[in-house]
Amino acid sequence: MVVQRVSAGLEDTHPAERLGSRPAKVGGASAAPTTRPEKRQPAPPEDPLVQFNVNIHQSVKVRFEKAVLKAGYEMGEKITKGALVEMALLQYLDENDL
Repeated sequence: MVVQRVSAGLEDTHPAERLGSRPAKVGGASAAPTTRPEKRQPAPPEDPLVQFNVNIHQSVKVRFEKAVLKAGYEMGEKITKGALVEMALLQYLDENDL
């Protein structure tokens, strides 16, 4: 008696694939190792004094924002970032007569 195999397209697949798992890779690592993209480095400042001024500006800006937010909180008003930017812009324009 000859046993006939019922074909559902499974005869050309690996037994582990039919069970829903994949067979282990032979040889370990893949043939083409993937490389990480290079991280972009920020451009160095052209002058150390420029970088110093930028750092001072950021420090003053943060202190100014905190002071305005604290003053608004003490007055019982909620100050948004938009209002903070507007106040800083108006102050800048007043100081520079623009």
